[in-house]
Amino acid sequence: MTSTAQAGGWAETYESLQDNGYSFTGNVTQFGFGVVGGGNEYESDSLRYSGHGDYLLNVDASQFGMHEGLFFRLRAEHRFGEQLNPENTGSVMPPTIASHLPAETENLYITNLVVTQALSENFALFMGKFDTLDGDRNDFAHGRGVSQFSNLALVTNPAAIVGSPYSSLGAGFAILHDHEPLFVFTVMNPTDTTRTSGFDELFNDGVLLTAGLRVPTNFFGKLGHQSFTALYSTQYFSELVPDPRATITDAGKAVTVPLTNKQEGTYAFLYNFDQYLCSDRQGRGFGLFGRVGVGDQSVNPLRLFLSAGIGGHNMLSRSRRNDSFGAGYYYLDATKDASLLADINSVAPPLRDGQGLELYYNFNICSFMDLTFDYQLIDSVADLNVFEDPTSILGARMNIRL
Repeated sequence: MTSTAQAGGWAETYESLQDNGYSFTGNVTQFGFGVVGGGNEYESDSLRYSGHGDYLLNVDASQFGMHEGLFFRLRAEHRFGEQLNPENTGSVMPPTIASHLPAETENLYITNLVVTQALSENFALFMGKFDTLDGDRNDFAHGRGVSQFSNLALVTNPAAIVGSPYSSLGAGFAILHDHEPLFVFTVMNPTDTTRTSGFDELFNDGVLLTAGLRVPTNFFGKLGHQSFTALYSTQYFSELVPDPRATITDAGKAVTVPLTNKQEGTYAFLYNFDQYLCSDRQGRGFGLFGRVGVGDQSVNPLRLFLSAGIGGHNMLSRSRRNDSFGAGYYYLDATKDASLLADINSVAPPLRDGQGLELYYNFNICSFMDLTFDYQLIDSVADLNVFEDPTSILGARMNIRL
């Protein structure tokens, strides 16, 4: 999950870095989402307004008289408003992930501060504090929850969340081709330090190792990618703590799950693909995507994750080709480990397998504004009578680029 996080934005900003020496992008995304059917009968017809601010600066230091191939990357984030939570939807994962990040407060946090030194056109070293949401890249199911799908399950692979923090210190190297990452290896602190500098906690709880391979393909004469990621954490697990990306709740409150069978180390294996079916010379197009995630079910409530769908630009209308759309389905296979299930059931409702569907259409209003209409249908993983029927969620998202 972290393996392509640092390399993910290089190709997107390379041209502007070459021209100006720096690139700044920012956006403020607002969400108006509510439960319109099923779900918790006491929360039906509820509307939640929330939002997320994201500010990203990339600097090519060589343009300012510093060492050739030296780059700096800085990201700051904050959230605001009232989010849809598991007590509303029954899902352990947020239907609008961006509005839950970077932390449970509305403060502005630096989640990415990375120094990269390119030693050649094909090899680079990096170190610093980085967030992991840019990992597990996919052309049709990524977008950090603000430009494509909104639900976490269709933005990234949740099977890696237990072993991988949202933001922490680390270092690694990348092998590149045409400024795109082919192979990335990272060594990272497994403790989440979104709200701190991270130096006091550095490697106190072990180390997280991640290796990822993302290979471009040309099936049927169209661009695509095949991605494989493996991660292993040496962290000692005595409990499962709440995480804004996915959390276990009881009566609407996030709970910590003490583990009976304490364990040192965990792993996850991730796979994803994207395959264009149609594209134009401007790089717009649509295609298919899919993900598979396998977790260590002795400490991971999610032992298997599957998702698939279609997404991309509207290629049927010449005047609306900057619009985009997506339709995605996901399936969550809950742990079958008896000890972990008993630990979860001691503090929260029992877990069961779950699934969900998300449909969206994104209108490109102008060069700096998009308006997205979104529908989600979620079959709860919480084994509660109030969630016997799937939860229907309807919402709108407005993204303003700065």
